[in-house]
Amino acid sequence: MGGPPPTQWAPAAWWPDAPKPPPAPHPFTGARRRVPFTGVRRRVGIIHFMGFLLSILALFLLPLSAAAETWVAFGDSITRRVAFGGPEGAWPDRVARATGHRVINSGVDGDTTLGAGFRIQRDVLAHHPDRVLIMFGVNDHRVLPDGREVVPPMRFARNLAAIVKQIQASGARVTLFTNRPLVLGDGPLARPYYLAPPGRKLTPDQAACTKTLCRYNAIIRGLSRTLETDLVDLWKAVVEKGGGTDGDAHVRAAGIDKPSKYFDGVHLGPGGHRLVTEAVLAVHPPGHGKETGRRENP
Repeated sequence: MGGPPPTQWAPAAWWPDAPKPPPAPHPFTGARRRVPFTGVRRRVGIIHFMGFLLSILALFLLPLSAAAETWVAFGDSITRRVAFGGPEGAWPDRVARATGHRVINSGVDGDTTLGAGFRIQRDVLAHHPDRVLIMFGVNDHRVLPDGREVVPPMRFARNLAAIVKQIQASGARVTLFTNRPLVLGDGPLARPYYLAPPGRKLTPDQAACTKTLCRYNAIIRGLSRTLETDLVDLWKAVVEKGGGTDGDAHVRAAGIDKPSKYFDGVHLGPGGHRLVTEAVLAVHPPGHGKETGRRENP
């Protein structure tokens, strides 16, 4: 009987398990036609496609994550007091949300530049910061019974300069803050010893008393220029917010102090933490990355 050998016979078309012949190769490339995605192959293809999309998304997100920096807010209770900042927290928390940077709050109640020098390694340099925001002076200038300051101005200048130089030597950038104008608080929480020696009768308008802090702010401004740090002039921001002078009435009008029940004329309330945040953002706008050149709030 004629015909091809049995091994070359094509199975009948009606045979359900008949193997299908492989696709013919392309006449130029030799590639064979792809089998359509079905079942497992379709799912594998979808997984590969999703992986491709995620890799493209990562290319866009990588620069954003790389731009985030570590900042340390180094100061006293005006930096530390989260509770007085209201639901939004103290100014370091607000700055972190506004800039996208990690801002570590290293404020300590009652601290001075003397105490800051002892804890700078643990509370600042150990975090390997890109920038350090420094606010000291209120406790340094506090008046003792004999009329002297806790940390006299010249010692304050030496302490602060040493802190700035040590931070700059680590490679971090520095932003100095001047201090807010102080006013006489109400009730048992008032802190007149921040304004004048104990026993001194204070006048209704405390502008002359707030001037005791001006020497320290002048030192801070001078060191900022000499050591080429950025500067957030908080004194200037409060005065402009309140109406142009550092007298009690204008400082109170700035709305920076705690609610009246806890008003002491020193610590900031929610409005004060908001104002500090605005002053910081005026010097370090979100999304500007590593600024070059010295900057201060206009």
